[in-house]
Amino acid sequence: MHGSGALARWLMREGLIDTYQLLVFPVVLGRGQRLFADGVPPAGLRLTGTRTSGTGVTMLTYDSAGAPNFGTV
Repeated sequence: MHGSGALARWLMREGLIDTYQLLVFPVVLGRGQRLFADGVPPAGLRLTGTRTSGTGVTMLTYDSAGAPNFGTV
């Protein structure tokens, strides 16, 4: 889903997202709207794929994995 952070947060709260595809750009902006904002319950994710572009953009694919499992790295 592109373009609607409000819709994404609503879908997360309702537990309606099966797969997350996140793009991480090598830029630090310092502010902006948070996708994982207050009111979105914690969720466990399982990494299912990674790719990196020639410009350093990292593309991560996660599947929902139920309740989060907190621990150490």
